[in-house]
Amino acid sequence: MDNPTSKDVFAKRRSGSLDEAYEMAKALIDEEKSDDWNIRAIAWCLIDLIKREAKRNNTPQVKDYLLKLNELDVPNDEILLKQINFVKKLENQKNQLIEKAKTKSKEGDHNEALKIYEEILSTDPRNQKIKESIGWELYHLSKTVKVESKKDVTDIKKIILKYLKLNTERPSLLHSKFLLVAKRIIFKDNFNIINFLKNWDVRNLRDEDFEPYENLKTGKSFPSIAEYTIKKAIKQALRDKDTDFIKKSLNTIDKLISYSEDSFWLEYYKTKCLFIIGKPDEAIKFATKIVKQKINDFWSWELLGDIQLELKNDDNAFSCYCKALIVNSDEKFIQKVRLKVARYLIEKEDFSAAKYEIENIAKNKLNNGYKIPDEVLNIKKKKWYLNTEANKDNSNLYINHVELAELLLFDDIDWIDGCIGDSYTLKGKPGKVRRNIYIKQKDSVYPLEISIAENKIQHININNGEGVKIKGEFTDNNHFMLYRIEEREFDLLWDIFCEDIGIIDHVNHNKKLIHFIVDKEVDSLIYFEYLDKQYKVGDTIAVLLSEKTSSEGKKYKAVHFHETDKSVKDTIVKNFNEKVSVKASMLGFTESNILIDRNLVSNHGIEDGDIVCGVSVLNYNKKRNEWGWKALDIEKVAK
Repeated sequence: MDNPTSKDVFAKRRSGSLDEAYEMAKALIDEEKSDDWNIRAIAWCLIDLIKREAKRNNTPQVKDYLLKLNELDVPNDEILLKQINFVKKLENQKNQLIEKAKTKSKEGDHNEALKIYEEILSTDPRNQKIKESIGWELYHLSKTVKVESKKDVTDIKKIILKYLKLNTERPSLLHSKFLLVAKRIIFKDNFNIINFLKNWDVRNLRDEDFEPYENLKTGKSFPSIAEYTIKKAIKQALRDKDTDFIKKSLNTIDKLISYSEDSFWLEYYKTKCLFIIGKPDEAIKFATKIVKQKINDFWSWELLGDIQLELKNDDNAFSCYCKALIVNSDEKFIQKVRLKVARYLIEKEDFSAAKYEIENIAKNKLNNGYKIPDEVLNIKKKKWYLNTEANKDNSNLYINHVELAELLLFDDIDWIDGCIGDSYTLKGKPGKVRRNIYIKQKDSVYPLEISIAENKIQHININNGEGVKIKGEFTDNNHFMLYRIEEREFDLLWDIFCEDIGIIDHVNHNKKLIHFIVDKEVDSLIYFEYLDKQYKVGDTIAVLLSEKTSSEGKKYKAVHFHETDKSVKDTIVKNFNEKVSVKASMLGFTESNILIDRNLVSNHGIEDGDIVCGVSVLNYNKKRNEWGWKALDIEKVAK
């Protein structure tokens, strides 16, 4: 090439002809040593040559090129100077190996990168940075293993063990990444999550590990990695009665509860943990909360019973077990409860009732092909058993003994007066019958409307409007949880309601409904099919209203109503006698801005400037988001 320039050197270097570019750069320097671009050209060639020879572990050549680079009077070029400082480190063989390992890692050859890092660590065993690099290579290697066989699980376990032996800095992102590694094999038989966590140490959980995971593509939220692994470990610890691990995990469970949006199952596991480590007094506080939320699940009552038994409250425990049998009659699930009930009955020498439970257990086990428990077989050999006739049914016994169980939950909750409402069927679910119940509120004159399953009032026989008393409370998400409902004495139907007088301000014949207003805060509608007569605008109606809160605010419903001649509040109606302005739209407005709608303007022949008298009602303009007045009835006044 005739008279090459620095541009030609850069072009040749970029094309991959590094040695040829270097020879060209040397020729340029020989001609003009002080030219900044000539210096830049040869400096970049030397940098690339040093990197190349460092990868080849050619230390003498690296030193030679570095010597030539140091002789250059390099211009003040930030990027160039940064690269020069970088390649100066490559003279050290360890640095060369590190760079080689980094290159292998970037290329995806994590096995080779791991070997190089391990070679470096063997000569510098306390180097934490190298240990961390090994940890990341192990993490990347674990991701290449498909968990399809026992061997795969074993391979990942070996990777985990090798990582844990490194004793890298913790807590750290790398350390938390190995929770994800463990998660991949958490349900495999040959992986013990408790042993892993004991070595990993739950105290190394970072705050970030408690944050729920959100899939950015779908928007779905999933439990945090901390919750996922701890839940699985606690289940295993409870099964294995590993009290040491449970004790060390309680603080972590508390932290998970504080982070969780729905902490029910975490609180359930905490309850069982407290119970198994011998703290039933603390467990009982959580157990009652669990039962309130799962009041129709037998296992929640069984748990409460087990804790009562540990507290030596045998009668309370028996009552809880009876409640468990009442709420669930599926024999597949209640065999253990039946045995607990039988033990109590035997202790009380109620042998007929006890034999009924034992026969049910034995029959169920045989019918489902399971072995009859040894304890049951031993009981069947007892003299009292052989000489006793079993009860035909223990249902009444259960019912007669549930009071203590219910008192455990509800004794400190006051009874609330209520009234029975109408029943209805869920749309598209003919078998799902619901019943409205209205309960008295402390902070409102209007009873609250709640809905319950019809089968919850099967034990009482009363009609709409009749009185009931209720025990229940609001959950964290403002849902009213009903615990008990019983009949109560009352003098009048709907006795918890106060009568309001409303005025009908609109009749919609298309939708077949009327709308009425009581005051600025209270209004509602009634469909024609429920009305006792045909109402018209301006009529007054006596109503008993219930209250319900929705996303749109408070809503009111007329649960009972009738025609009345009583007057409404003077704050919602007023008489007027004013001149009217009629717009092109045929809407009329009085001097005080009372709206007269088109029908009234047309029917009464109202013209611009006429004087009109009549009655107006308070009216809310949704478009303007303001209150005003609307004429209900008018009459033209002679000028």
